[in-house]
Amino acid sequence: MGIEFVFKSMAALIVIIIAANYLIKQLNHVAMKSVRNIKVIERLPLSKTSSLYIIEVVGRYYLMSGTEQNNEILKELNGAELERYIETAEEQENKPEWLTILTEKLEKRKQS
Repeated sequence: MGIEFVFKSMAALIVIIIAANYLIKQLNHVAMKSVRNIKVIERLPLSKTSSLYIIEVVGRYYLMSGTEQNNEILKELNGAELERYIETAEEQENKPEWLTILTEKLEKRKQS
C-alpha cells in the first residue's frame, strides 16, 4: 500500500479533474445556447483590457464599456442613434451579418 497506492490515487485524481473540466465546458456550452435574451451586437477593443460593446437585451440596445474589473452601461441607444449607426456601418464596404439582422429587426419595429 505504499508508493503504488499514491500513484494510483494521483492518476485517479487527474482523470477526475479532466472529466470534471470537460463536463463543465459542455454544460456551459449548452447553457449559452439557451440564453437568447442577451446578444452582443458588436465589440470594439480599446486596449488589451477594455472594450466598448453594443448589446441587445430583450429588444433594447445599450452602449456598454467592459474592462477586467468593471462592466457598465454607458447609455441606452434610441431608434435615431441606431439608425445613424446602421447608416454609418452600411457605408462600409463589407456589411457584417449582425448588421443585416439588426436592420431587419428595426424595420419590423417600425412596421408594428
